[in-house]
Amino acid sequence: MGSKCQQGALPGREARIDRLQRLRAMVEKHEGAFASAIAEDFGGRSRHETLVAEVFVVVAAAKHAMRQVGRMVAQAAAKNLTPVTLELGGKSPAIIDPSCDLACAAPRIALGKLLNAGQTCIAPDYALVPGDDVAAFATAMRAAMTAMYPRFVDNDDYTSIVNDGHYARLARLLADAQAKGARIVELGEKADAARRRLPPVLVLGATDDMQIMQEEIFGPLLPVVAYRGLEEAIDYVARRERHPRLPRRSGLSHLQQGQARVLPGAPQRHVPDAPALRTRFRTRGRPAAAPGVIVSG
Repeated sequence: MGSKCQQGALPGREARIDRLQRLRAMVEKHEGAFASAIAEDFGGRSRHETLVAEVFVVVAAAKHAMRQVGRMVAQAAAKNLTPVTLELGGKSPAIIDPSCDLACAAPRIALGKLLNAGQTCIAPDYALVPGDDVAAFATAMRAAMTAMYPRFVDNDDYTSIVNDGHYARLARLLADAQAKGARIVELGEKADAARRRLPPVLVLGATDDMQIMQEEIFGPLLPVVAYRGLEEAIDYVARRERHPRLPRRSGLSHLQQGQARVLPGAPQRHVPDAPALRTRFRTRGRPAAAPGVIVSG
């Protein structure tokens, strides 16, 4: 590696900017090679998803760093010459309220769930749906996902599960849920274990005793939990362990960041009052896990 690395004072600003510029130029120049290498690692991964989820992120981070955003994190990591990528995630629910326009909401949830075949930390992990709307939600999700990917198994734009161990884990989650009474609704062709191609699956009637509801899924499986009233849905989320995801909020400026997000265009009148949310989303005297997404009309 040439001269031995020496710990001590950080390089000057000009040197750091130069390195960031060279990093950005290198990533942009070789983005095709990166996409090919990552696709080989996955055994099949969409080039477009690699560009969005990997290349764009690194380039954007370099731009931000050159504007000195995140400087404290970079400096702390630099003391140990540690490359850092920060991503916050967890078991993030999507809450569908009774007035929701499913034709609008389902494609947005599908996009979040199927990017990289659900293998992102900020994918919707499960959906809370009014009991009377579960069948309509399942129909809308099937239409949205199959419109996005007419085929899954033989589609270069749909990503494989990253490795055999993770594929086996997802299969175990499905088997456990089915054994405990869940209804498994496959939204595409049969899975191809040899190529680790797993089309999306809805898990209807998911309950807390199922493993799929006890850990982050990180894959194209979407449990659906029915609720009777929005207060019940809020309580359901508030009782659970916190996770670090703080979704960007839109439309409800009076709520604290990280408590709720409303999809663009959702009217505020369909969402509970801010005091109610603040009360419900607290546990042990501090804010609880963010509900992820509240989807209204």
